[in-house]
Amino acid sequence: MRGGNVRRWLHCAVGGLAVAVAAAAHAQAPAAPSAASAPSASASAARSVAPSTPAPQPSASAPAAPAAVPPPPPPTTTASLDEAASVVNVRPFGAGFPVTISCDRPFSYAFVAKGAVDSRPSFPDPFVKVGRTPLTIELPSGVYTVIVEGESTTTGSTVFEVRNMPAQVRVKGGSSSLRELSTWTMAFGVAALLAAGVIEVSQTKADDSSTKHKFSIPLAIGGGVALGGGLVMVLVSRTTFQTDGFVPGQSGGPAARIQPGIGISGQF
Repeated sequence: MRGGNVRRWLHCAVGGLAVAVAAAAHAQAPAAPSAASAPSASASAARSVAPSTPAPQPSASAPAAPAAVPPPPPPTTTASLDEAASVVNVRPFGAGFPVTISCDRPFSYAFVAKGAVDSRPSFPDPFVKVGRTPLTIELPSGVYTVIVEGESTTTGSTVFEVRNMPAQVRVKGGSSSLRELSTWTMAFGVAALLAAGVIEVSQTKADDSSTKHKFSIPLAIGGGVALGGGLVMVLVSRTTFQTDGFVPGQSGGPAARIQPGIGISGQF
């Protein structure tokens, strides 16, 4: 009996231990999967939440960003290029009385010097370029020399005086083309006269004088006509000045006087 009881007791103990182990295993088995599935649950929760809050997308109706505004352009002067070229130096010798210089030929330029000075080129040059005619400048009281020249205008000069009143210098420009033609005409006339003289002085006793006269006389006549015509063209192509105001050597009120131009070259 005792041996049978012991076997039953051992059998019950082993059975109870097996039941306890099985219960413990059963109790621990659900806990492990729940812990392992926690990340998947959180990931699924994140996936379920993510679509509900999509990232903001740019809308077609949203206003575009303002474009960069370029800087304003620099202020422009109202004076045109012609006006800028018309007057270079309004007060070459300081403030004074208005003096208007005009020329009937385009693209003529005026130069002014203090006093009655020689208009031929010199160093240092006393003349100051005041601009392209027509122009109005200011000059203090005194005597001045003005030179006017241009591409199509022969160079001329005159002396005028500025007193306590405005003055005006009107220029009648001579043709530079006619002046150039006169130079060639006079050169031809001089050459013809020289040729006629050479023919005459080269006569010998054996030469026939009548034969030489047939050549020398026409050459002399043609040369004289060409030389005289060239001199006339020089006088016609000169530049003249008319000064309204005071002129040197006169006293009293305003005067108008035409003064012939003095032809020069090389004034810049």
